[in-house]
Amino acid sequence: MLLVGSGSKFVQQLEQSGALAIFVTPEGGSEGHYLRRLRGAGYEVVTLSSKGIGDLASYLTCIHGVRPATLGKSERRTYFFPALIEQYRATLPPKAKGLVFWFYEGHVFSQQELSYLVKLSREDKGVKFVVELGRERSIRWQPLQSA
Repeated sequence: MLLVGSGSKFVQQLEQSGALAIFVTPEGGSEGHYLRRLRGAGYEVVTLSSKGIGDLASYLTCIHGVRPATLGKSERRTYFFPALIEQYRATLPPKAKGLVFWFYEGHVFSQQELSYLVKLSREDKGVKFVVELGRERSIRWQPLQSA
């Protein structure tokens, strides 16, 4: 018995909407099937935790500063990193369709941050987003705009 479908509808709907909200099973594992389908369709997939990102817009599209935790008497430093989208776009293979950012623990995002991801996926057609918003008995997804 086939527990998980072929994933072609998932890839097709992601290409149409640009950003998807996905609800996975609590025991996990089934989302790996869809990650493989995205890679097989020609996308480069980056998995990230949603916790601790900070300002989502500057993290994805601007040069942003990162301050590591100070350990006792060590001095405070700020390291500056390039925009995450541009950083991964520079390493894309020539035949890749684009980038997919897969955010797990997406329930920590505010409604404003989720709408920003939808807006960014519409502005930049080469970047797509999948956000795990919750848990359900079986895996399901919907466009992020309607979530």
